[in-house]
Amino acid sequence: MLVVVAACRTKQPAPVVPPAAPATEAAPAEVEEVPAEPRVQVVRPGAPGRTTGPTEAEVHVVLDRSFAAIGACFASVQGHTAKPTYLLRFTVAPTGAMGSVGIDGFAEAQHCVFDVLATGPFPAWHGAAMSYSVLLGPDGRPAVPDGG
Repeated sequence: MLVVVAACRTKQPAPVVPPAAPATEAAPAEVEEVPAEPRVQVVRPGAPGRTTGPTEAEVHVVLDRSFAAIGACFASVQGHTAKPTYLLRFTVAPTGAMGSVGIDGFAEAQHCVFDVLATGPFPAWHGAAMSYSVLLGPDGRPAVPDGG
């Protein structure tokens, strides 16, 4: 047996809504801010349009300001027998931040020299990290190799 139920809907007039009162400026309601979930900050390396790392001249600007402090790093290491020269190798990230520092034959001074060079600032660029090297004397200043 099949039963069909149907209902008829009668039309009722739409309710009458009185006109809204003119808006008055109310003080903004204070809203309690809920701390947002921590977000990962996306750092876009590089300056717009720049596709190469720091030029030799830009690196020299940073190094020229840093040689005295690098010398102080060298002097702060107790008990180290000075060599005539040290090869300072460092890498700069595309963000302009210091990536790594290595000093051949003087690992004890690397952390200090990293901190000095990290103050840069090196320019940012789009691309891969760039590596540089400079020959330093025992005073932390540029050394001229023998015969040059």
